Amino acid sequence: MVKKISLVIDELTGCEGCKMSLLELIEPLLDSIMRDEIEIVYAPILLDAESFDHADIALLAGSIRNSEDLEKARWIREKVDILVATGACAYIGGIHGLGNLFTWRDLVSGVFGNVNHEVADEIPSLLEYTKPLWREVNVDYFIPGCPPNPDTIAKVLDGIKRGLKPHEIFEARTVCDECPLKREEKSASKVLRVIDTPVEQSTDRCLLEQGYLCLGPSTLAGCGALCPKKGVPCIGCYGFVVKPGESFDNAIARTIASIGASFKIEPPERIDDEILDTIGTFMKFILPSFFIPRIIK
Repeated sequence: MVKKISLVIDELTGCEGCKMSLLELIEPLLDSIMRDEIEIVYAPILLDAESFDHADIALLAGSIRNSEDLEKARWIREKVDILVATGACAYIGGIHGLGNLFTWRDLVSGVFGNVNHEVADEIPSLLEYTKPLWREVNVDYFIPGCPPNPDTIAKVLDGIKRGLKPHEIFEARTVCDECPLKREEKSASKVLRVIDTPVEQSTDRCLLEQGYLCLGPSTLAGCGALCPKKGVPCIGCYGFVVKPGESFDNAIARTIASIGASFKIEPPERIDDEILDTIGTFMKFILPSFFIPRIIK
């Protein structure tokens, strides 16, 4: 008899996009649930259960931004055998991790004016900066994406079931491996921005070689190259390919070097002026995973 897998689905701070992907996954899981192979024991988006004693696997989305996130992450970690960082926020920090460029006081005052964020006891206090899950608790597996493709979630669950390690689930393939656009190994002489120079839909040329900052060459495959197929440069939401034993810092440095080498701009340092926002371009999702998780302007 196959052991029934008990599953937890929950989220921390995020935009709830991962929640939608997880809900899309429920229908394919129904067969397994009906066959008594999977039991969802805790999922605020689906069940009324207020707690649980133990579970085999937890899919936890969102990043750690406030005291409630930190408490929940630790609570779930203690109760599950396998914790899966689900989505870019949980895995690498997410797009709101760019808030780490500022102090929380600057963020709060910028939105609400001169307000003390701890004035009400029922409001969780903000932490000093946004953190991916692994900065506070041990994470066993990850599911990339903003939001992750439901197929990617299913792929990871299947890998866990088969006893695969994270690097065995995700091969070192990039978005370029999934992209139908053609590369001619040519360099661009100018950095283009989609907002200023719309992409020509009549060509099948690689966006990077046209001059658009596409992070496809370094971004982990799994999305099916959805953005480049529509003429939108990849912005790296699946995170950069991190080789076994490599740190996030090396992956980021390797990405910046490889993308920069795709442009023939003289002098080379002028590329910074053309990019306009280097941190926002290369670290849109991964800043909280950098060796310095907070950069104060």
